Amino acid sequence: MLAQLHGAYKTILIDVVEERLQLAQAFQPDEIINASRVDVVEEVQKVTQGKGAHVVITANPSPTAQVQAVQMARKGGRILLFGGLPPNQSSPPIDMNIVHYNGLYLIGTTIFAPRHQQTALTLITSGKINTKDLITCYPLSDFNKAVQLALDGKVLKEVFFP
Repeated sequence: MLAQLHGAYKTILIDVVEERLQLAQAFQPDEIINASRVDVVEEVQKVTQGKGAHVVITANPSPTAQVQAVQMARKGGRILLFGGLPPNQSSPPIDMNIVHYNGLYLIGTTIFAPRHQQTALTLITSGKINTKDLITCYPLSDFNKAVQLALDGKVLKEVFFP
């Protein structure tokens, strides 16, 4: 949603869980790719007419996704690695020649500043970002049920209230 808000030419959403991809249709990405069914690098190359993606954001603990991010980025592309890897899988086989010769920017992050949170809250309260399809609220008494729904990929984000 933020990429679209900032004028992204095309947004491509990739996941391995079909249910999450179905839920994500509400946000109207230009392309939805199920990574469990196709080669995502090939698909992104098709969608971008062989140029690759300008910006790739990996928001998961997947070494494979980080390798694929480097492979699908266009020359001069930016890759945001927003999601740490499990300790025993924290050294994915990224081809650093691709990074070097394509002039890629690898950006790792885990924390945002308070101003980022303020910006997010402003976008939500102004209605520019729709949280209705993103966040599902549950009473704390439904914690076990709601967590299982999240683990099964049936919801995107959850909030619990007392």
